[in-house]
Amino acid sequence: MENPWETLDLDIYESHMNLKNVAQIPLLNKIMKSQLSLDNIDFVAIWGVAGGNGLEYISCNDFKKVYCVDINIKYLDVIEKRYSYLNCLILEKLDLNDISLNLPEVNLVIANLLLEYIGLNNFTSQIKKIKPKYVSCVIQIDDNLNDKNNFVVDSIYSDSLKNISKLGVSIDKNDLISKMNEIEYKCILEEKYDLPSNKKFIRLDFSNLI
Repeated sequence: MENPWETLDLDIYESHMNLKNVAQIPLLNKIMKSQLSLDNIDFVAIWGVAGGNGLEYISCNDFKKVYCVDINIKYLDVIEKRYSYLNCLILEKLDLNDISLNLPEVNLVIANLLLEYIGLNNFTSQIKKIKPKYVSCVIQIDDNLNDKNNFVVDSIYSDSLKNISKLGVSIDKNDLISKMNEIEYKCILEEKYDLPSNKKFIRLDFSNLI
């Protein structure tokens, strides 16, 4: 069965995320800049990279390899054009729901707004396999609503996003921390960011205890 992310047009997704009542792309860009500034990192994986928001902060003098992972090959084609000057990028079409994947070992995994679409069990299974030094995630929470049909903010693009909205589920912050503790990761940073429409981002960074 085809994943809805494989057919979602990137222009529609980015246009939605840039709307004033959504305002997620500018904030994710700011967060990505901070995530990439973690110390002693030279191999990075960005899971669910979409169109590459934030990759402008990559310098190939600082990073040896940056693995850009997404399920949609067209998104990766866009990244190849937008960031053709970055020869340290490695583009990989992968479905992170597939726990049999062989993933590259890295120092840092960045996963922003991904866990809602692959679930905690799949996410921690993938992390456990490669054991990065750091894991940095952004999850979305809603102050008023728990109905997953409201997971994606209503907009002029809602019809195009309805299958994505049905797929996404809320991630509980404490459940994520608990699951990461089970695979020997400690939460070392928690930051909350306000968004329109009663939504918030929570950034959680984890460090490998081993």
